[in-house]
Amino acid sequence: MKLWSTHLKGKVKIPSSKSYCHRYIIAASFAKKESVLDNVSMSDDIKSTLEIVKKLGAKIEQKNQTFIIQKKSICDKKEPLYFFCSESASTLRFLIPISITNPRKVFFYGKHNLPKRPLSPFFPILEASHVSFQTKGEKDLCIQLDGQLQSGKYEIAGNVSSQFITALLFALPLLEGDSEISILGNLESRAYIEMTLDVLEKFQIQIFRTKNTFYIPGNQIYQSYSTSIEGDYSQAAFFLVANSLGNQIQIQGLSQESKQADYEILSMIKKLETKKEDEILVLDGSQCPDIVPILSLRAALTPGKTMIQNIERLKIKECDRLHATAEILNQLGAKVIEHTASLEFDGVSHLIGNSVSSFGDHRMAMMIAIASSCCQGEIILDDGNCVSKSYPNFWEDFKQLGGNYELG
Repeated sequence: MKLWSTHLKGKVKIPSSKSYCHRYIIAASFAKKESVLDNVSMSDDIKSTLEIVKKLGAKIEQKNQTFIIQKKSICDKKEPLYFFCSESASTLRFLIPISITNPRKVFFYGKHNLPKRPLSPFFPILEASHVSFQTKGEKDLCIQLDGQLQSGKYEIAGNVSSQFITALLFALPLLEGDSEISILGNLESRAYIEMTLDVLEKFQIQIFRTKNTFYIPGNQIYQSYSTSIEGDYSQAAFFLVANSLGNQIQIQGLSQESKQADYEILSMIKKLETKKEDEILVLDGSQCPDIVPILSLRAALTPGKTMIQNIERLKIKECDRLHATAEILNQLGAKVIEHTASLEFDGVSHLIGNSVSSFGDHRMAMMIAIASSCCQGEIILDDGNCVSKSYPNFWEDFKQLGGNYELG
């Protein structure tokens, strides 16, 4: 597709938080009474989670963006269960422990980069529970499991994805016996854990914590809860940066008191806007890795030196986002140096057109779209359809705001 420079102006309603949608759908699928979830924005990732919790025994009714969910039965089929996660790491990691809270054999599959994404933090826990597992031997297999998760005392490194911790916080309350999760080292993506605890509390699940340990009583029962899900700051970040670059977009649907990790985009944009040209600004991306690509666009157009550090985990996202971000922006005329765990920017006044790849990554494609609004010359993008993973209506919203593009 081709994109040209334009001024973005108008109103956009942000899709609901994908992170909250996953969590509310999973929690609601455990409650015997109905939970009503309003403002659920459908995306490829959310579809994957919905389909798998159905197979695990949830009853789901959909009325437009409203979902009525309850636990209908415990899936106790003796034959193996097969789950397709598409490209959703959240679906895969959240539902691995949940799928074996009862004894069963399950297979998780994915596509593109998902089968390559790390699952090793689960391996010691599966071994301690005497659950057999394998991750190789079949095309598109993420993991095969046979057995039942057991309560116990477990350790997880704090510098791995918070998705592993969230998964256990959802599953362990359902088991016989109490459990503990000890976090080794500093906990990255801390806000995502706070979101999980927020949702669990609403469904009346008790989790006790000290600084680095979570205490989880067993034999708990999820209670129903109904809510309207707030807008997604990871998607709003694209339009917030667009405004910071001179566009005029009214962004609707966001909570001003959000627990989302990507709420941090507001303070980071402010730091970039108020930065002095002779100042070296250092930003820490460890707690909000999803907004690093679009934040990098703003940093690339900020006078002087900027560093975004502690972002090594970007290498194991839908693509190697650390490399992809640097390559795309450099192809568009920015001055970006890629390091092992950071990006270094020497700000430029404007970008130039070029042919670029989204690397099949939704966040890369949306960052390129926003870049086109302040680019001198035509951008040719190889694949814009990947936005369906998280924001299927992105291109329609972009066009309504005045985005100038042509499908190739």
